[in-house]
Amino acid sequence: MIERSLRVLLLLQFLYFATGEYNYGTVTCKNQACKYRPNVLDYKATACGTYNDTLTQTGWGVLDIVGGQGDDADLDIMYGAGYLEGVFTAERIWQHYQNVQDFFFRKRDADKLKKLKIFRRDEGKVVDLDTMKHIMRYNDFKNDPYSEGNSCNTICCRGDLRDADPKPSGCYDTKVSDYKMALNFEADIINGPTRGTGLPPFSWTSEFNQTHMGLPTTYNFDFLRTSPKFKTP
Repeated sequence: MIERSLRVLLLLQFLYFATGEYNYGTVTCKNQACKYRPNVLDYKATACGTYNDTLTQTGWGVLDIVGGQGDDADLDIMYGAGYLEGVFTAERIWQHYQNVQDFFFRKRDADKLKKLKIFRRDEGKVVDLDTMKHIMRYNDFKNDPYSEGNSCNTICCRGDLRDADPKPSGCYDTKVSDYKMALNFEADIINGPTRGTGLPPFSWTSEFNQTHMGLPTTYNFDFLRTSPKFKTP
């Protein structure tokens, strides 16, 4: 059994489209068939609640739903509370998604992303496991026009080879598998920055003042086939 008294507090923050409204209502559900009554607070019904839309004043909306005060079944209470939440907030949720999308993607033009351009250009070259490994470790920044001479404008970044402020950062490792290998719990893995197309292996030198105790001095490795010792419980 769930707790008979159900209270849900939902705080929603949005960036725009604030109107400042106060809504309240009641929903009655039977076998998940619900009827909404606006501007009524009936605590004996399946669920009732309020939505205080104070976005213009505070940037927040407060949703308060109470359920389970009557004789409704637990499933109807949960369904009714969710139904009422949707009635109050559906428009705001949609606006929230629109605003979040704009916030995170407004400065990201897909046609200008170097990695995406390289993937789009070369994805047709992937025909087997070896070519998949190649594209996942791809870095030909000295010759690829999309890279424009930047060792991180590519699929597998080499931060240590940047002209400005080189750092031991970027593409550290790669794991590749196919359907048949996955059925056998197998994967080909490689550790360390990519050697790309004719790039020197990464080495810890005095240029990088980061602790690397216990790590290899130079990462000049090839892919290694791995699988668990015990493949079944």
